[in-house]
Amino acid sequence: VSTDKSVNPTNIMGLTKRIVEVSLNEFFRKTNVDLLTVRFGNVIGSDGSVFHKFLHQIKNYQKITLTDLSVKRYFMNISQAANLIIKTSLIGKAGNVYILNMGEPIKIYDFIVSMINKHGDKDQINDIKIIGLMPGEKINEELYYDHENVKALDDTIFVGTYKNINFDINAFESFFENIDVSDEIGIRRYINSIKIF
Repeated sequence: VSTDKSVNPTNIMGLTKRIVEVSLNEFFRKTNVDLLTVRFGNVIGSDGSVFHKFLHQIKNYQKITLTDLSVKRYFMNISQAANLIIKTSLIGKAGNVYILNMGEPIKIYDFIVSMINKHGDKDQINDIKIIGLMPGEKINEELYYDHENVKALDDTIFVGTYKNINFDINAFESFFENIDVSDEIGIRRYINSIKIF
């Protein structure tokens, strides 16, 4: 299970997600085990979902923080996430990446307004505070790379071909066996140096 943040990542979280995708695909390519990759958008209601943060702010009449008016994200619910995994496990083929058809991305501003209308007071729309993008945060997330040649498998799922990167797993393991885990700068430097595209 991966995420849209692994596509053209711009921060450490996205880079580590991409490293997991690439390293696992490289490892299992040399075995008899079929590895299937699925990428999620934002799962509404899951632990860590922005939904809970906004709901807390709305119900407690706090300032509702939004990074940028133009930010858009893909959304899926927990049932869709579970169904994507189950369906992919039944019909999927090794070397492919599977993505739920989530339709068009949704403006987070519009998402907040709909939450206010459902859970709060319409006057709270005036409490939305624009705080600016965080370092490495994108206006728009992406679901796939162009080279994956993604196409519709059916009405609910897209499928693409996972590109072999020839990721050096041994060098990766060796680095983390010998690194001082408190050396955040060194770890960030190493992760940013890995060719994973």
